[in-house]
Amino acid sequence: MRLLTNSKELQDSFVACLEAYDKFYCCVAWAGAPKSFPIGKLLVKESDRIEKAIIGLHFYQTHPDFIETFIDHKGIRFIKETDGIFHDKIYLFVNSSKDWVAILGSSNLTNGGFVKNIECNVLFSNEDDKDGKMYKSLIGHIEVIWKDASSFSFADLNNYRNSFNQQKPRRDVLHKVIRSPKHIFNGASLLLMTWSEYCAKLQRHEGLETRLNVLKEAHILFQSTEHFYDLDEFDKKRISGYRLKDAEDWWFFGTVSKGEILSEMIEKRIGEAIDCIPLDEEVTKAQYDRYVQLFCDGGKWNNPIGSATRLLALKRPDIFLCVNGENKAGLANGLGIPQNQITLENYWDEIVMPIQNATWYKGTPQNRLQREVFRNRVALLDSIYYD
Repeated sequence: MRLLTNSKELQDSFVACLEAYDKFYCCVAWAGAPKSFPIGKLLVKESDRIEKAIIGLHFYQTHPDFIETFIDHKGIRFIKETDGIFHDKIYLFVNSSKDWVAILGSSNLTNGGFVKNIECNVLFSNEDDKDGKMYKSLIGHIEVIWKDASSFSFADLNNYRNSFNQQKPRRDVLHKVIRSPKHIFNGASLLLMTWSEYCAKLQRHEGLETRLNVLKEAHILFQSTEHFYDLDEFDKKRISGYRLKDAEDWWFFGTVSKGEILSEMIEKRIGEAIDCIPLDEEVTKAQYDRYVQLFCDGGKWNNPIGSATRLLALKRPDIFLCVNGENKAGLANGLGIPQNQITLENYWDEIVMPIQNATWYKGTPQNRLQREVFRNRVALLDSIYYD
C-alpha cells in the first residue's frame, strides 16, 4: 500500500499500471477532454484495455469531447441521473482476481485531477487483500454502478454539448470564486450554506411573512401591465422605495434617499430600464447590462446600487437582492469578497452568478412556506444580512 500525494507519483503509477495489466476499470465523477491531459491521451491509445468505465455528468463538468471520443466504446457508460451526486474516484487494473492494483482517492479523470490540483490517493493491490474480500467489493461495486449507467447516442451528445456550453458561465464563475485570492472562501458562508440552513436563518429574523406579502403584491403589480411606467403613480412609488406613510411595509427592501435619483424614479426612462428584465423567463447578463445602462442614464449616476437593485429585487426576487448600506457589509462577508467589489458594474459577476451556484439556491422546498420562500429566495437574503 502506498500514498500518492503529488501529480507525478499519481501519473507515473497510473501509466505503469495501465501498461502492466490487461483490463482497466474505473468509476469517476467527471472526465476531461482526452486531448487536454496526458492520462486522457494514454486512455485513447490504450482504449482496448478499458473493460468497464463509468463517468458522471453532474454539473456538466464532464467534457463532451470525452463522450464523443468514446461514444462507440462498449466498455464506457455514463451516469446521467441520480438522487445524489455520483462522486466515485476508483481506478482498478486487473490481470486476475489474484493479480490486480487499485488507486482510490480524490482525483477525477481530468487535467485538474491528474496535473493541476493538490490531490491525495492510495495505491493498493492483491498483496494488501489476503482474503480476497477487497477485490470482490470493488468489482461488485463497479458492477452495480454499471447497471445504472447508460451509453450515449449522437443525439444525446448534441443535447449534452448544448447544455454544457450554456452552463459554461456558471462553471467559470464557480472556478473564479474558488481560485481567486480576493475571495476569502473560508468566510464565504453564503456560498456554503445548505437549503435547510438558509431556511433556518430566515426564520430567525422578524418580518418574513411581511416581506413575502410585499413581494407577492409587487409580482401582481408587475403582472398587471406590460410597462412599469403605466402603473398608478402610488404603486410605482411603493415599488421604487419611496418613504410613503401608507406603505411602510414596502420599506423592508430598502428606500430611496438621494434626491436627484428620487425625482426620476418614476420617470419613463426608469420604467424602460426595469422593462428590460423579464418577469418570468430566464434573465441574461445582456438584459441586466441594458438595465444598468438605462438606469444610470449613460453614466449620469455613479453607482446608484441601492435604488437600482431595489427595483430588480422587487421584480425578480428569485435572482436579485437589494444592496444598501444596511446589508452591504454582511453580504460582502457572506460572499467572501471586499465591500468595494460590490458595485453595479460587478453585481452580476460577484453576486448573481456566485449565488446561483450556491447549494441553497438549488434547494428542494418541503412545505408551503418553503415554496413561497424559494420563489423569492434571493431578495429575502436582505433579512439575513440586514444590520
